[in-house]
Amino acid sequence: MTPGGQPMNLKKITPLFLGLGVAIITTSCGEGQNSIVKDVNVITYEQDSDGYVEFNAILGSGAMRFPIFDIPIKNPDNPNVEYGRIWMYDVVPSGSQLGVTVNVTAASGTPFVDATLPNGSRLPIAGIEDAVVLAVPVSVNNIKVYAAFAPNVALLGAAIPISEFDKVGQSACPISLLPSFKIANGIRGIAGVFTGCEPGQSGVAIFVDAGQKLFPTDPPANEEGAATRVALQNVMHDMMVSDMGNTPAMLLPQALDYEKDKKVRKALYKLNKSKKGKRLHLN
Repeated sequence: MTPGGQPMNLKKITPLFLGLGVAIITTSCGEGQNSIVKDVNVITYEQDSDGYVEFNAILGSGAMRFPIFDIPIKNPDNPNVEYGRIWMYDVVPSGSQLGVTVNVTAASGTPFVDATLPNGSRLPIAGIEDAVVLAVPVSVNNIKVYAAFAPNVALLGAAIPISEFDKVGQSACPISLLPSFKIANGIRGIAGVFTGCEPGQSGVAIFVDAGQKLFPTDPPANEEGAATRVALQNVMHDMMVSDMGNTPAMLLPQALDYEKDKKVRKALYKLNKSKKGKRLHLN
């Protein structure tokens, strides 16, 4: 209800949103429409003879402030084995930078094969049903870092449950609102909100297709990092299922349940309003 006692009009709510709210309420299925994602960059590098892939994403967080953290990605069965790091911190003027770096050489041997979000839903990705999807649980916060490799596709992603989003999950669950995006540099992906029916199953997620970076159709001569890229390609090739064919993976926006979608919109609006200027927290 509005302060005057009138029913809340979702169309009038839309201009009040920045970042996260706009992405969920106004995003269509077309690429480039996701306004939660401000920018994404993908780099590769070599360290101690291992090949690494890293992505950095600038995310809008509306009137809220995403958590700040820097957590190593370790093998839960052997903490001495580290696969990389995941971090998030504030950026000016508003929003957060999410970064994920993965040691592809080390991760290629990980036993953590999974293709689900923390809410139990399958990843909204078509074309890699027979591929190896690695999902490494990070710390006790139910964060997951993903890596999946298929012909011409290198997928990196992260799902970050946020404590305050449990209220959104109570409004409608499970649901995954992950609209697609395409950055001017050609990088594409999906990003948005997922909700679950249990605590610790609701939050934000992003998946980035780094295939154009690692598998360019016409790589420039003397390309910086070419040796690292080739080494990574070899590692990824060994991880791919041989009979997958040549169909590239697709990052797919999910078909929406209108009633659940409407409930999530309302819950996000209320959360955005109640947490204006406040820090959100990991589970």
